[in-house]
Amino acid sequence: MKKHLFIRYFFLFILFPSVLIGQNNVSKQTIEMELFENSDMPHITGYGNCQWLWPLNEPNETLLEQPDYKSDKLYYYAAKYGDAEDNIYTIVLDESGGIGKGYDTVYVDSDNDNRIEPNEEKFSFKMSTTSNAIPLRMKLTVSAGGKKIPYYFNFTAFPYKDENNPIEKIHANARNSSIFTGQAYLNGKKYKIGIADLNSNGLFNDFEQGLFKGDRFLVDFNNDGLFQDPLDVRQESFSYGRYTKIAENWFTIVADPSGTSIEISPASPDIVTMRVPKDINSIDLLSAIQSQRLNFSGGTAEAVTGDYRLAAMKLSMPDSQDQTWTATGSFRENQPDISLKKGEVKVLPEVLPFTVSIEPSGKSPFEEVTFTSKITTSMGGVFRTPRTKQQPNGGFEIQDADGKTIASGTFKYG
Repeated sequence: MKKHLFIRYFFLFILFPSVLIGQNNVSKQTIEMELFENSDMPHITGYGNCQWLWPLNEPNETLLEQPDYKSDKLYYYAAKYGDAEDNIYTIVLDESGGIGKGYDTVYVDSDNDNRIEPNEEKFSFKMSTTSNAIPLRMKLTVSAGGKKIPYYFNFTAFPYKDENNPIEKIHANARNSSIFTGQAYLNGKKYKIGIADLNSNGLFNDFEQGLFKGDRFLVDFNNDGLFQDPLDVRQESFSYGRYTKIAENWFTIVADPSGTSIEISPASPDIVTMRVPKDINSIDLLSAIQSQRLNFSGGTAEAVTGDYRLAAMKLSMPDSQDQTWTATGSFRENQPDISLKKGEVKVLPEVLPFTVSIEPSGKSPFEEVTFTSKITTSMGGVFRTPRTKQQPNGGFEIQDADGKTIASGTFKYG
């Protein structure tokens, strides 16, 4: 009897460690994700997201049923979420006291059945301003990847006008939507992970084409319940793309459009070396399936092969007083093409010196003329430099045909 018990416990001892070893070295994981809801999502992830809602005088879809509104001047909005053929969610602002009494009621077609229920889909809210947000947390049922998912966001509405919208109207936005979270093994350890819809379209598998132009994969490395840690050199959010490098190891991460499941597999992308002039600190590269920020050490960095567009660049240079000056540039238009091919060492050409040009706007002498300085490199882009105590404002002089200075001034930093 004792011998049989010993053999039984021996096999249990062998089996239990083998399960743990298998979990820590999984070649492929499928993680079921759950909704994580918090109205202060920027505190959780470090990012807020937003869908701007333009005011409309009437709905831009056919509504089969609407409430008995009290105001004769309604504001309609069309929020778009998910991948259904009809992905418009109509939102309506109403004045419960009648026209001119103030907008204090919002209706939302939360289940997208093109019917606004007069009671179940009616909410009281307070108007915001452009500087003071008073959000109402809304819940929608969104179709994504053939599934119905809950989707929360902060709704705010506020009077707004600008140069392109000179007539003041009530604009609105949908901010800080919920995320999906789960547990996964990465590099032999178990972490809380998440997926965030940073481009605010109700889908969780959009390859990032720049911040807020795609989605983000999240890892809570320090187990503090947050997906951001500015004191930790390991970042906790990653652009969602074909390949993701986490703690020196590469993975392929595939999220369901609904965010309710994620597959994670080890990956071995083709890597090339990129060399740049010593003044370049980092660059951002974008492609249809991959974005990557290359941080250079000694003028070199490793990158995933592919055809990219140069989206951003950071330069740094010490002066004679051992102060390091930095300049960041963005390539919003005419982004240079950069092709990284296997077996090649890509060399980026010199980008300095800067070219500074002055761009006037307005008509003289009857209008105020504004001068704007524009700083570019040989590759293009528009650069700016952080403000420091030692940094002087840029200045200018206007001379007549004889070379006499007739006006001068300095530029405000901005």
